[in-house]
Amino acid sequence: MRLVQMVLNRYRAASEEVTLTLEPYNVIVGRNDTGKSVLLKALDLFLNDTEACPEILNAYADSNECEIELWFDPVSTPITIDESVQTSWAAEELVSKEGLLCVKKPWDTSKSKIKPEIFIFRKIYGENDFLLSSEKDLLKLCKSFGIETVKANGEEYNNVEKRAKLREHLTHKGFDYDYNWEKLPTTGTSRGKRIYDALKASLPRFEYFHADTPLSESDNAIQKYFKTVAADALQSADIEDLETQVTNAVKSVLARVSSKINQVVPEDQQVEPTVSFNWNNLVSTGFRTAGDETSLPLSFRGDGFRRITMMSYFEYLAEESAEHHQQVIFGFEEPETYLHPAAQEQLFDKFVAMSESGYQILVTTHSPVIVANSDKSKLHHVTMNGREYSVND
Repeated sequence: MRLVQMVLNRYRAASEEVTLTLEPYNVIVGRNDTGKSVLLKALDLFLNDTEACPEILNAYADSNECEIELWFDPVSTPITIDESVQTSWAAEELVSKEGLLCVKKPWDTSKSKIKPEIFIFRKIYGENDFLLSSEKDLLKLCKSFGIETVKANGEEYNNVEKRAKLREHLTHKGFDYDYNWEKLPTTGTSRGKRIYDALKASLPRFEYFHADTPLSESDNAIQKYFKTVAADALQSADIEDLETQVTNAVKSVLARVSSKINQVVPEDQQVEPTVSFNWNNLVSTGFRTAGDETSLPLSFRGDGFRRITMMSYFEYLAEESAEHHQQVIFGFEEPETYLHPAAQEQLFDKFVAMSESGYQILVTTHSPVIVANSDKSKLHHVTMNGREYSVND
């Protein structure tokens, strides 16, 4: 799933609606303090659910609410909403006229806890709309249109098939429809919540490398990657017996402790023991100079050396088989810092290779090397003229 467009409204520097169209590889340029990093911060807030603060609202906004929209090309991303039956965003008509998956989050900064709502743009059939209908309501609507819900062998069509039949009927008969935003619940067990769960699982991850953060092998992006590798390896290993042994040993002690607790608490406050495992937290990674046990760890080496280490990590990702890719968008804030121009050339090559290998890249930079080497169609120029914030391709 590739991000093709982002829209900011009353978010940080954007006092009015600002739209950015994105490619697999994007270079964001502009003078100091014009708001280049605003675009990366917006993705971090939206995709990583980082904690919002009142300052995300533009200082000149005429509302307490700021918004971010992300538009994705969902291609053929499979999803499951009902009955373990695979479908797609397009098949469920949860896309725009252009076939894009459009998601919006507004934040009300007047609240003590600033939490976003989430909306999805979709096709709506007015009073005949059935997206969130229960099975009972689906049967009723099918009956009203004379749509058969039972197969010739007497087996009933599942709900995914019923909805497909309703779409076909309403389209064929020319029923009115519109496109609009649908608010999705983030709690409960409704179909809207299941759509939210499918959406959350489908959205890409955003890895954000800040300009003012020293890079090291302990960076979250690297650790997340290696923890995923460890988790995958553990799943393929035969660890069930080991889990059972450990669980039984720990539970036997916890059971005795629980019985003593239950002797002195009311019946409605009785407790029982639980044991859970988080195997990938057992794995930590790092580097040290080969053959020198007393050498400084990577985190104590110079920033230039550490960034070269990061470049090697990026090169590995670019060479990795595309079938193993997670959906990841990388945001790099002035990655050329501390690097010699020759190393900046290498960094540019690695970014391009990563984008060609399936990752999406956004880079804010002042590097003439990176800008000169980049295709002009990949450049986005950020300007700030008084209160007017704009991004020009």
